[in-house]
Amino acid sequence: MFELRLLDPNGYSVPGGTRIADYAVQIPGIKAQLLNEDAPRHAATTGVGYDPRAYEVKEGPAPQRAATVDDIVTRLTGTSYDWTAVDALGWGMGLAQLNIDEAVQEAEEEGRIVSEVRRGKKMVRLAPTYTLAYDTERGCQKRTELRARQVETIGRVVFSLANRGKAWDIAVLDENGQDVTDEFTCFQD
Repeated sequence: MFELRLLDPNGYSVPGGTRIADYAVQIPGIKAQLLNEDAPRHAATTGVGYDPRAYEVKEGPAPQRAATVDDIVTRLTGTSYDWTAVDALGWGMGLAQLNIDEAVQEAEEEGRIVSEVRRGKKMVRLAPTYTLAYDTERGCQKRTELRARQVETIGRVVFSLANRGKAWDIAVLDENGQDVTDEFTCFQD
């Protein structure tokens, strides 16, 4: 990845004049846009008489940043694979190339992804989601898109309601609609 930065005649970066090129073949087009569109626009607004032909574009490697939990979740959401190797996560995450392992660990601690080792490689995928449904005197209550940790937390409250006769017909359904209520400790006596 490359960063292209438009510089005014004094060598200062033009506000809004920075672009990222994913591939080297994109550089000439981006450079032309900066010099032919952004430079004249900036020169016209400065009020000091800059000549748009005196602007230049500085090229360099794009600065990378630390990956976040959201970067990891977005990357896994956009994949067609069920499992992805941690060392392959950087592909498709743009500038978020630093500290990927730490972001994966944090995402796992938050319950947003799960991991397992396959053939010696750590693989990750989005954590499955569940639907928690139960009946009360107000009718059927349903919570969707819950992660396992959320089911355990909310489930303790629902189970407490059930013990007092205020909730019944409790069911936890996986993404395929299968009843997996017994897999959660909060619903075990």
